Amino acid sequence: MAASTIKEYVEKQLEKSSADEISELLLDNIQSTKLEGLDGYEFNNLNHLSLIACGLETLEGLPSLPAVRVIDASENKISDVTPLVDKCPQLYHLNLCGNKIEKLEQLEPLSALKNLQVLDVFDCPLAEQEDYRTQIFSIIPSLEYLDGFDVNNEELEDLEDYAGEDAEDADAEDLEDEEEEEDEAEDVGLDYLNSSSALKDDNSEDYVAEKKNGLKRKAEDDAGDDVPVKK
Repeated sequence: MAASTIKEYVEKQLEKSSADEISELLLDNIQSTKLEGLDGYEFNNLNHLSLIACGLETLEGLPSLPAVRVIDASENKISDVTPLVDKCPQLYHLNLCGNKIEKLEQLEPLSALKNLQVLDVFDCPLAEQEDYRTQIFSIIPSLEYLDGFDVNNEELEDLEDYAGEDAEDADAEDLEDEEEEEDEAEDVGLDYLNSSSALKDDNSEDYVAEKKNGLKRKAEDDAGDDVPVKK
């Protein structure tokens, strides 16, 4: 049975994984006027939060999301974005299409989000103003794309590719680190084997030489015993 509240859905997800293991949380169409059920959990690795058409009137109750990069809160009734500033420092793509964003001042808090590069406000009352794009770009210095176009009206062709660049770079760095660690471990193993083999060879040679010398001394001793004693 589908979850009827955000809290119920989150609790079901936490039966399968810990909060730290969840990277994507899709709460679309779960009706609630405010965010309930998310507080008290540490979603430290959550990368994508989707809240499409939930009937939200506020973002109050949003927990700290230190790693979240994408929030889709389109088709709601949100008018205040202030909670995002303290809770989502790494946010780079925010979708507010179809919300109650009527004045430029309502978006001013987003200027504090230094990583915010993609913003969508299509179908908000503010987007009906003729110069809304120029105004929004002017108050959010980090912004590169607004409603799918940059400041020069060039279209963002593939949002997923654009969004994934940083993640791919991070994955590449992690892979490179892992390969370096494996190479180091392999070098250590080879060094150990080589040193062990050399030691074994040295010991074998010493043993053979010692054995030969021992046999020689024994032969000499035996020969000495056979020499007749002159009277």
